[in-house]
Amino acid sequence: MAYDASRAFLDAFEPTPDDATIISAFGFYAETGTVVVMPRAQEGKASPTPVTFVAVVNAPLYIRDFAISRFMTATDATGLVAFGPT
Repeated sequence: MAYDASRAFLDAFEPTPDDATIISAFGFYAETGTVVVMPRAQEGKASPTPVTFVAVVNAPLYIRDFAISRFMTATDATGLVAFGPT
């Protein structure tokens, strides 16, 4: 399989969980803990619903191709890195 540059992320950054600040990410990596995100598709809805991911010990969590608008303050993951434009 050939390398597809169109699937490459443009940036990586350590997000600061904040229920109010909108960011732009297309995936994340977490070593351990819980990651609570607001999917971009939920923005503007009357009752937006966040999604919770849990990384288990010795099994880091890697989620890609998922549009994220916020990392919620309930996030307690270690080693959290977001991918995509900042």
